[in-house]
Amino acid sequence: MAPDTPHNSKAPPGQDPFFYGWVIVAACTVLLMMQAGIQYSFGIFFKPLLAHFGWSRAATSGVYALYLVSHGVFAIPIGWLADRFGPARLVAACGFLAGLGLILTSQITALWQLYLVYGIMVGLGLSSGFAIGTGTTARWFLKHRGLALGVVSAGIGVGTLLMAPIAERLIAVYDWNRAYIVVGLSAWVLMIGSGLFLRRNPDFLLRHPDVLSAMSLPTRWNEDGVVDIQKYILDHLRTELRNLRI
Repeated sequence: MAPDTPHNSKAPPGQDPFFYGWVIVAACTVLLMMQAGIQYSFGIFFKPLLAHFGWSRAATSGVYALYLVSHGVFAIPIGWLADRFGPARLVAACGFLAGLGLILTSQITALWQLYLVYGIMVGLGLSSGFAIGTGTTARWFLKHRGLALGVVSAGIGVGTLLMAPIAERLIAVYDWNRAYIVVGLSAWVLMIGSGLFLRRNPDFLLRHPDVLSAMSLPTRWNEDGVVDIQKYILDHLRTELRNLRI
């Protein structure tokens, strides 16, 4: 009997009807919400920083320029490290670094300190958002990859939409330095928390009917209720080797 697809009411033998890939989508969406929200809220803090320290607009804007550079440059090694050590560890480490950088930003007394803790430290911490978020999501989906990546990418717009009024309200109530502490603590909770749900290798992905149909793999089930993928791959390799000999 052929296995049911996710659209049917019953799951295949030994198959959990819930697909963990959608947990990955939710975690990566939260990750990108925080990354975009923090990134684009700098403009909300810009005038309070100028009013408090009396720096020039050009000098203060240079902090954000340095952030954009470090955010882009660090995304390359962060993506490589995620492939090597897994996304969970990298997101947790980067989330901790981003939150620490934001909290330290609340304690600055000189412009060079803002360049260091926000321009470099926060830039490094938030560089994991897009690279790991989209890369991990793409690994978990084949048939619905476009939909999954669309949902994750929507987190950028949602985060930008939500963080601006929240940051403005926090500054009005607590002043800019305490507002940065609240944002930093939120980064710790949401970024590290979302990282705990990430998984690098979906080992059971080949057992999921949605993926099987997308890959056109056979849907034979053994006595344990698992697709005999290993036998199929070995048979396919033997066939290819025979063709090479000819």
